[in-house]
Amino acid sequence: MSTWRGAKLLTRYEWAMAGYGVIFNLILILYFLLFMTPLFIELRDVKDSSHFNGWMPNFIMLALIPCFGFFMNRASFNSWRVDHMSHRLADLRRLPISYRQIAAGKLLTVVSLLIPSLVLILLLHYLLFLHQILTPLQMLNYSLFWLGYGVLGSCIYALFEIMMTGKQYTILCIIFVVVFLGTCFAMMQAQWSIVLWTLEFAESGNWLPSLLAIAAGIMTAAFIYKLMAKLLSRRSLMG
Repeated sequence: MSTWRGAKLLTRYEWAMAGYGVIFNLILILYFLLFMTPLFIELRDVKDSSHFNGWMPNFIMLALIPCFGFFMNRASFNSWRVDHMSHRLADLRRLPISYRQIAAGKLLTVVSLLIPSLVLILLLHYLLFLHQILTPLQMLNYSLFWLGYGVLGSCIYALFEIMMTGKQYTILCIIFVVVFLGTCFAMMQAQWSIVLWTLEFAESGNWLPSLLAIAAGIMTAAFIYKLMAKLLSRRSLMG
């Protein structure tokens, strides 16, 4: 069985096992929209980043977007107590499945959940308020940047999730939150907003940041696929 075929089978299995996780993902999308809507509405009257340099919009976009590549199910919320990933890998190793197929299946699952989620979020963002700021082509430019960032971030999370125990991964996620908070407070002190910056380059017709973000996402996914397949052979299954 080819790597691609094995990856597709594993992805279908992950979607079938997600259960109510898909519903919780939709709830997260709704929360994201409700929380971000008043913050984005302020942008209609903003002309420079010095008037929109709060840390919260930057933190939400940077910290939450990669999370849309993961099912919000019991395994995700209970990783500290139960090492679901080690158990899952142990089950997969009993089957005639290669490490390359496991790595490709994991990343394909992440991307197949991330992209539809972000497309839905960005489309609703545009219909609700961003159509007052951006044209459809400018919105495409803006969206490509965050899609590229989402792929890059979610693939990095996927590598750590599959290579670490549940407790280690939970601690790492907490560290990431602290890093994001520190970064966003530093942006606020510098009176600079990445959210406003992405809107400004999209409005100006500058496609370079978006193309670089997409390229970075693709290259990161390719690199992590090879690295994950290599590291899986050394991965301990003792949680």
